[in-house]
Amino acid sequence: MGTLFESQKISENYGENLTRMECTEYCFSDEEGSLKATSYTVFPGIEIVYHDIHTQKYSEKTESPGNILEINHCREGRIEREFQKEFYYLSPGDLSIVQKTNIESSYFPMAHYHGISVLIHIDQAPKCLSCFLDDVRVSPQALAKKFCSEGRCFIVRSHIGIEHIFSELYNVPDNIKKGYFK
Repeated sequence: MGTLFESQKISENYGENLTRMECTEYCFSDEEGSLKATSYTVFPGIEIVYHDIHTQKYSEKTESPGNILEINHCREGRIEREFQKEFYYLSPGDLSIVQKTNIESSYFPMAHYHGISVLIHIDQAPKCLSCFLDDVRVSPQALAKKFCSEGRCFIVRSHIGIEHIFSELYNVPDNIKKGYFK
């Protein structure tokens, strides 16, 4: 039987002006493998999750994930996801945008996956991000409507522009994560 635990929030000081951004780690392990997800809250209702997965299958056991827009980027390995009784996959460099309520299960056929998810809890996130970020006129509701209306799944295969954005997120030093993520 596997074990799932949520570690305590991690917060360390590195001197007078340097602080490590607070995060929550979720870990699971059993005889089949392990997974670790490290989650950072960027704004209310918006989080970035780093995935380090070394198992073939993992199913989230939640009653209802809520109204969540999930943007996934695959850095290494492969993920296959069941979506409305069909499957889609992400390989290195690929990106997907889905409403989390439509995802049924995830498989990792190589038992190796590293990636990032940006989770936008639409009912909790600000209606418009310009209240936090000047000149950013994006609303989470508009993103969901544009990319996932009528239960669709949006996928972009490896592209240099997307790779540039996400490659930066994989290498952010701890002492600037808070500002950089925003």
